[in-house]
Amino acid sequence: MCASTPLRPTPSATPLARGQTYAVPWSTTTSKLRLITNMGTWTRSLSGSAGHSPCRDGNATVACPFYLGSLTASTTGSLTPSAQCSDGTTAAAIVSSVQFQLEQPAFGVAKAGSTERGFPPGALILRTTATINGETFVRRQPNSFNVKGTQSSPTLLALTLDVPLTVPCNTGTAEITARIDLGSSGATGSPPSGTITVPSQVTCGVSRALTYTQSDPNNDIVSRRWLVDGTLLASSVTSVVFTGTHTLAVRLRDARGATTTVTKVVSCL
Repeated sequence: MCASTPLRPTPSATPLARGQTYAVPWSTTTSKLRLITNMGTWTRSLSGSAGHSPCRDGNATVACPFYLGSLTASTTGSLTPSAQCSDGTTAAAIVSSVQFQLEQPAFGVAKAGSTERGFPPGALILRTTATINGETFVRRQPNSFNVKGTQSSPTLLALTLDVPLTVPCNTGTAEITARIDLGSSGATGSPPSGTITVPSQVTCGVSRALTYTQSDPNNDIVSRRWLVDGTLLASSVTSVVFTGTHTLAVRLRDARGATTTVTKVVSCL
């Protein structure tokens, strides 16, 4: 996994929602919560967001890891599902709100030569908070089945998962499946970009300023570091003396943790 992203921090060692390339909002048109009981299905729109990093070889000829850094989804619209309880009676509940949150960053697999993305059982640790008949229930559990979806940078076109819930029902209990269908239509956060403006050829033995231009859709670049031939320079270094051909690189990181590294080969005359 580290090999596929050698110029980024190891995502598993960073806090939740760090190191993700794109931030995407869920479309309330295509993102739905379905509460499924033994008596029917009740549906509401979902809103929220996610952060992910497509692997370098996505849509290519080899499979590679796909990083999901954060995920939230919620509905505040009331639902009134009915269910047959384990004691043989029937009851209706008022579900006033449901929220879902990814509890830790997760790795999935990008299928070779495809936009398909998948997470095996146990990969996604979700916290589900539901308010039912005025009482709040919290469940923290991994996914029990494969979760499949599609991704085309930067959007997550589809992601569907089921969360099983056991809730009180008269003198017994009832099983409810919270089925989450998620989809995005664009990105609200994208990685920064930059261009090294040091000439391709400079005079040998003369100190040359390290210069570049940068841009970021969210205007929140928090770190800029230079590397020469792969060696990280101290942040105080702003110029170097060229004595031969060297590879310059500037690494830009925004507040979300999205990192871009731009390189340029510079020779001296």
